[in-house]
Amino acid sequence: YGSRAAHGVILITTKRAKQEGYSLSYSGYAGFQEPTDLRDMVNAKDHMALLNVAYVNAGRTPVFPEDLVNNYDQLSKDDPVNYPDVDWQDRLYTENGFTQSHFINLTGGNENIKIMAGLGYYSQKGLIVNTDFERYSIRVNSDIKLSDRFSSRVDIFLRQMQTKEPGLGLEGENRLIYWLNRMPATQPILYPDGKYGIGWEGENPYAHARSGYQRVLTPSAMMNLGFNYKIFEGLTLDFNYAPHFWEDHSKSFNPVITTYHADGRVAYNKPQIATLSQRNDRNMAHN
Repeated sequence: YGSRAAHGVILITTKRAKQEGYSLSYSGYAGFQEPTDLRDMVNAKDHMALLNVAYVNAGRTPVFPEDLVNNYDQLSKDDPVNYPDVDWQDRLYTENGFTQSHFINLTGGNENIKIMAGLGYYSQKGLIVNTDFERYSIRVNSDIKLSDRFSSRVDIFLRQMQTKEPGLGLEGENRLIYWLNRMPATQPILYPDGKYGIGWEGENPYAHARSGYQRVLTPSAMMNLGFNYKIFEGLTLDFNYAPHFWEDHSKSFNPVITTYHADGRVAYNKPQIATLSQRNDRNMAHN
C-alpha cells in the first residue's frame, strides 16, 4: 500500500494458521490451451487475387498473371514446392499449451506458536515450440506469542521463475508473432529436404521458432518481520520490516538462419552474424 491509493490504504495479507492442531491440504488443476481471436488469413489464391485488385484500384499493374491466379489451386496440388499454399498459423501453433498447478499447504501449532507452510509448482507450456514457463514457490508464515504483551511474526516467501522463448523472441516489432501475422500463404515455409523456405525476404517464423533461445531465470526472496508490544490497554506498538531480494539472469542466443529458394539456392542468411548475450542483475528493496 502507499500514497498513490486514491481512496485510502489497501493492505494485502496472506493466509495464516488460525487454530491449534495440524492439517494438510492440496489444491491443483491441469488443462490445455488453444489460440483464440486469430486473424482469418486468406489462402494463396485469394491473396494473389486481392493483391491484384488493390494494385488495379491504385492505378498500377497487377502483380500476378490472371492465368496463374485461376490455376493456382491445381498447381499447388501438383507442385507444392514451387507453388506453396501455406497456412502459417496452423504450422506454428502446434503445441497444446498444457498447464498445471499444484499447491500443498500445511498448518499447525499450539497456543504459543502457529505455522502455515506451503509448497507450490506451476507450469505452462506454450502454443509454439520452444516456449515454456515454470514457477516454484515456498511460503512459511509463523506467529509466535512470547508473552501476554509481546508477540512476533516471521514470514518467508521464496520463488523461482523461468521463462523460455526462441532466440528471436515472441512479441514486439520484428519478433516471431510479428512475422507470423504478416506472412502470405504464397511464401514457402519448409522444403521436403528439410531446408527452410525463403519466408518473407528471409524472415521465416517457422525457422525462428526452432532456432536459438531466450532464457530468463528469476529467483527471489521476500520476508516480513514483525513485532507487536501491548504497552497498555488501547495502546500497541507495531514494528514491521519487509526486505525483498531478487535476481534476473537472462541469456539469449540468436543464430544465423539460412533460407533457400525452391531450386536449392541460398536466398538469405539472417541475421548476418549470430549473437550470444548474457546479463545478471541483483536487486534489493526495503519496506
